[in-house]
Amino acid sequence: MSTPYRWVLLMLLLIQGGLYAADRTIESLKETSRAFNRVAHAALPAVVSISTSQDTSTPLGSLGERFDDLFLRRFFIPPEPIEPEPRQSRGLGSGVIVSTDGHLVTNYHVIKGADDINVTLHDQRTVSAKLIGSDPKTDLAILKIDAPRLTPIVLGNSDDIEVGDWAIAIGSPFGLSGSMTVGIISAKGRSDTDIADYTDFIQTDAAINRGNSGGALLSIEGTLIGINTAIFSASGGGSNGIGFAIPSNVVKKILTDIRTKGKVSRGWLGVVIQPMTPALQEELKWPHDKGALVGDVVPNSPADRAGIKRRDIMISLNGQPIREHTDIKWRLGQLSVGDQRTVEIWRQGKTQAVTVTIGDPPSELTNGTYDRLGLTVDELTPTLRATHRIKRENGVVITGMQPNGMAKKAGLKVGSVIVEVNRRPIHNLAEYDDALQTLGSASRVMIAVASGLYAELYVLPLN
Repeated sequence: MSTPYRWVLLMLLLIQGGLYAADRTIESLKETSRAFNRVAHAALPAVVSISTSQDTSTPLGSLGERFDDLFLRRFFIPPEPIEPEPRQSRGLGSGVIVSTDGHLVTNYHVIKGADDINVTLHDQRTVSAKLIGSDPKTDLAILKIDAPRLTPIVLGNSDDIEVGDWAIAIGSPFGLSGSMTVGIISAKGRSDTDIADYTDFIQTDAAINRGNSGGALLSIEGTLIGINTAIFSASGGGSNGIGFAIPSNVVKKILTDIRTKGKVSRGWLGVVIQPMTPALQEELKWPHDKGALVGDVVPNSPADRAGIKRRDIMISLNGQPIREHTDIKWRLGQLSVGDQRTVEIWRQGKTQAVTVTIGDPPSELTNGTYDRLGLTVDELTPTLRATHRIKRENGVVITGMQPNGMAKKAGLKVGSVIVEVNRRPIHNLAEYDDALQTLGSASRVMIAVASGLYAELYVLPLN
């Protein structure tokens, strides 16, 4: 065969090969599209729109809610309020059906303070929802609806995801129900977001906007790997390609606790964990930049009984590496009282493993148990004395405060000790409860609170 014919034949082969490759590329893209089609078909019926309403009232002639701001309250004096003007505040968000009997998962901030919660299903049915339980520390809430023909989502294992995996978000951005966006898993283990206390967030670039909160983040298999919660936005609330989702394994823990126990229980180790600084690293001769430093150990705590000591460096929990001090908090949050776990520690140049039996946190709160002052209090037990370094012999210790309540706004702190209520000395929990009972219809109360050796007086309004 002459040379020109060979070139012609080669060109024909190349063209044929190119067409074949193009066909394969197109078919591959079609298969990807079909995968997204399958996810949409399976998941869209499980994702709902949530609308809430809250009855509020703003005194006419006043600056209203803006006086919740400390700066405004300090520099402006509102006029005397007159008859309140009825007003209704509304909110929008998303949720995910997780059981055929009507349990839904959403964000706590979507339903916080709501008087009425309504759920619109994918088939446009609208039903009222009841709040079963919530956990502000992970920004999760569990709702219940009564409706037939519900399609629940399949819960996936968020520990199995990898950076670069497909990530599919479904929710109701700006009220546009059933909206689906696609991206990838941008990062895992985001614990430095200040969004919630006990969550290591998934980061994704799938577009998440206002109204997506509480919606589903899905894998390419269509399983739930996260609940969309927040976005990073520097331009007025729009998506900048940085969204955060609560991992599905955290969701499973909260859902199980609330459905079976009626509350969320978290494990307690009894250690004070602090970040590793270059100075501490040099002083302790720690050769790595990972791990969590034990600054202190609560006497008779699970950590103390297991032999963990001050200056130990925790490097893994049950085989999972500890990158930084924030890892400990959220991982313990996924454990329950009585669980046994292996903790690997580094001490004076040697690595050793200890077995810890997870305990019950002495100051763990149960939602809805705040008293008239917006507080939860407890007896001065040896554990609480050690935890909060309390030196006083009498009183009751503040173990929790109602979010945005008057006690918190007044400057009270967890770990402080109430020693007096309306001039009545308080030695124990029984005297504190009795003092609250005698307040009757009083409009305010004066309490003495000690955070050290000396007490300070506070006057709190009563609802």
